[in-house]
Amino acid sequence: MNVFIIGGGSVGSFLCERFSATHDITVIDSDPDVGQTIDHLYDVSVIGDHACSAKVLIDAGVKQCDFFIATTNDDRSNILSCSIAKALGAKMTIARASDKTYTDHSLLNYQLHFGIDLFINPEALCALELAKEIWNPGYIAIERFSNGMIGAQQIGVSAASSLVGKTLAEIKFDPQVRIGCIYRGDHYEFATSQTTLMVGDLVTIVGSSKAVASVRDAFAPGRYISMQNVTIFGGEETAIALAKLLRDKKFNLRIIESNLRKCKALAEQFPEITIINGRATSIGLQYEEEIGSVDYFVACTKCDEDNIMSSLQASHLGAHNVMFIVNKGDYDHMLKDINYKLGIRKFVSPRIATFLELRHYLSGKKFWKISSFNDDSGYFVQLEVNPQSQCAGRAIRDIPWPAGAVVVALSHHFKTKVPSADDIVMGGDSMIIVIPKEKQLALENLLL
Repeated sequence: MNVFIIGGGSVGSFLCERFSATHDITVIDSDPDVGQTIDHLYDVSVIGDHACSAKVLIDAGVKQCDFFIATTNDDRSNILSCSIAKALGAKMTIARASDKTYTDHSLLNYQLHFGIDLFINPEALCALELAKEIWNPGYIAIERFSNGMIGAQQIGVSAASSLVGKTLAEIKFDPQVRIGCIYRGDHYEFATSQTTLMVGDLVTIVGSSKAVASVRDAFAPGRYISMQNVTIFGGEETAIALAKLLRDKKFNLRIIESNLRKCKALAEQFPEITIINGRATSIGLQYEEEIGSVDYFVACTKCDEDNIMSSLQASHLGAHNVMFIVNKGDYDHMLKDINYKLGIRKFVSPRIATFLELRHYLSGKKFWKISSFNDDSGYFVQLEVNPQSQCAGRAIRDIPWPAGAVVVALSHHFKTKVPSADDIVMGGDSMIIVIPKEKQLALENLLL
């Protein structure tokens, strides 16, 4: 495929490294030093100019571009260049946008307004990876769908639950929640309205994090009362996104930030969270704040050295789980080898998170598996509805779904929700569906 990458910085160069062997890559960057480095390292074409110029893009052949990916640190330049590229004929445009202004559709849908196919936020993707570790081992990512705002969690049904013995049709769930499947005994069962809940069932619940949290106690009364203490070091994009994902009564959150102005802004945005003005690299502050007793210490600053050193200190003091962000590629290989020995639970990278987000799209597939059941009897799959399919323009309740299929998420015009039976499926919509293994082909024939 013909791929344009705008910006040869940390993210852009990593995409060149991963995609240049299988795609024709053109990199546009106005910095000659960056362009020279990219040209030396990878088998790509390099143009030293500004990607917000229509003439530059036309001369570069943007009309034949399959994927136009703007990855600079300037959201506005990314959005503008993608909008121009789309108008000039680029098939799919993807803009890196870290500022929440552009992903908040309450006043204006910026994505629709500028004609951009996909916004990608590396910081939010990293926050999602960290949040998956913190929620609990039963939390399954519906990988990067709606920036992780819709996910799935496995919950065991306890004997104290009032839901035992009831069919799913009899239970009045939050409309933003779906039962995807049930692990019973030694096998998975695909939930229907007549499925009866039993003690010991491991139920996979799908919905927004808030909606899932609201129904957990019904399945396992008292199980989720215990408080988890989470301390976040840093007050910028990743930390803010992580705090939003962990807004739940089971988490006692603290944020440590060295910039006083940012502390004040965080206190206004998160009045329920304790904000501490200081540097978590200070061993004195870590002792004072009893970091050694926290359940999770997460370093999310833009300085890798601060993240690594504060994490090592927290681990040394006894923090139960330590995680951090690695912004640059300098430490990747070393940390993969020694993170376990250092007592580090996980480290994540904006570059790697972006690559994982994009590889599905650049594969050219309209259908892919997100995750498989332990016994391989079924999958969570994501797909894009073909406008010519028999389902386009029909309500979910009127579509002849294969037996066992459960629609758990629908994205239409860049808005994602857990759909109702009355929602209309349109060509180009993205969907996440739980499907038995033997029904996968039938589902593909139905929607693709």
